[in-house]
Amino acid sequence: MKVKGSITIFLSLALLFVTALIGSLLESARVTVAGEIALDNSYLAEQNILAEYQRELWNDYHIFFVDASLLNGEEGAVKLANSYMDKMMPGGKGDYLGTTASFTSLSFKENMTENNCYFFAKQAAAYMKYGAAAGVDKKLINNANLIKTAEDGTDTLRKGLKIKVEAEKKLIELEREKKKLEEKANDIKKGAENIKEIIGTEVHAQSKSGLLGVEEAKRSESSNQIHTKMVEKPKAMAKKIEVQKSEVQDDTPKYTEKEVADAKKKYKESQKNLDDATGDGSARGTLSFFISGDKKISKRKISSTAWGEVQTEKEEKTDLVEKGLLILYAKAHFKNFLSKVKEEDKKEALRYGLEYLIAGKESDEANLSSVANRIFGLRTIVWYGYFLTRKDKMAEAEAIAAAIASVLALPAAIEIIKYGIVMGWSMDEARKEVKSLLKGDDIPLLPGKSEGVKLKYQSFLDSFLVIASGKLPIRMVKLIEQNIKLRYYQGFRADSMYAGVNGEVSVKTMPRIFRLAFLDGIVQRKTDNWEAGLQLSQSLCRE
Repeated sequence: MKVKGSITIFLSLALLFVTALIGSLLESARVTVAGEIALDNSYLAEQNILAEYQRELWNDYHIFFVDASLLNGEEGAVKLANSYMDKMMPGGKGDYLGTTASFTSLSFKENMTENNCYFFAKQAAAYMKYGAAAGVDKKLINNANLIKTAEDGTDTLRKGLKIKVEAEKKLIELEREKKKLEEKANDIKKGAENIKEIIGTEVHAQSKSGLLGVEEAKRSESSNQIHTKMVEKPKAMAKKIEVQKSEVQDDTPKYTEKEVADAKKKYKESQKNLDDATGDGSARGTLSFFISGDKKISKRKISSTAWGEVQTEKEEKTDLVEKGLLILYAKAHFKNFLSKVKEEDKKEALRYGLEYLIAGKESDEANLSSVANRIFGLRTIVWYGYFLTRKDKMAEAEAIAAAIASVLALPAAIEIIKYGIVMGWSMDEARKEVKSLLKGDDIPLLPGKSEGVKLKYQSFLDSFLVIASGKLPIRMVKLIEQNIKLRYYQGFRADSMYAGVNGEVSVKTMPRIFRLAFLDGIVQRKTDNWEAGLQLSQSLCRE
């Protein structure tokens, strides 16, 4: 009996350990599976936070950033992430096999203004890289001129129909004028025939009469009467017209000099109000040397931008390829002075965006003036070097300088005056070229050569953008911020935009199947349940 009892006890103890082992394995599997489900759902919850990206930024500028201010900061983001987490856990109740997961903290990263707007530059360059690849087909079609040919054909047909309609209208008007002239000619002809008939009747009657003296007197009297009627009638008409003319002149209002001056003053005020309303006006300062007075330029201005300080962990810079892509991005999303304004265009804080990216000033006029002055300086140097190679021009300049020096009694100043004259010629030629460029015309690369390479205004802008490539990200972000404020809402701030999030997730599991104390250390027991922490990171800036 003792032997049989010992076997029973042994088997009972063994069964207990086997049951504990099986329970531990099942519990471990439950915890592992629930933890993986919680981890996957945590990633999805963070991606849903990033899916709250600022829609206007994407629609207008094709970049992804989340507006932290619209999510009520990090606290609001944690609440939103937890609400996503609850809905994503199996069953939609936030609990899976006794396991719950929740965000304990969530912080934003990769700010739009951080490190000289590095993360904006990274996204913009990536968009142009893949956007250019996606637009190959369209470029090929454009290179084949299929679209352009169709558009030109449509425009030509439209213009032809318009010309035809105008010609038909002119033809109808000419037919009417011809009919009127024919009617007037017939009236004149009838009048002449009546006069001829009257004169012929009188002569015939006189020829039958024997009393020549009496008949001659009658004929003379009749002719005098007809002549008097024919002469006096036009005189009466002329007199009547003079009377009417004098009456019209008398009705014309007469203004005093003060009234005229007041009218001119009111006109100038109304013109200024119109310019203020449209944001346009005449060029001033040095810009007036390159743009005629009748040409209106934009007078728009932007306010200065103040961003909060953003801490940067490490210094990062864009490479040469990314800078080239940024220039393409700028040309695709911003206009310049010669860009055509369309009705469907969205509002712009500054109309000359590319000029702002180059010069960085706060008004369209100042930016355009800065670009025009740069072109003027470059072309002045080119023309100066060209004139120095022309012996005939240098001889002419020396002759003029000698004449001026003799008048001033300063023979030693001939060389200074000569080179001053050459510089004056160079500046005048450069001014003419800048004026042509701002009209949309092209100029030869080398002075005095009409053939060969031609330069356009956009060619100079491209060169200046390359020089200013290091400052492009910051200036683009500032201009984008101003445009979004103008188009949508004034509360937009670039320093509230983030492209990534870091999160900490707490996963808690209640023991259900079997529990042994030594397992608490394995799964980091803290309270009455097992708890584990997860570190997550998601970003919209991807290669």
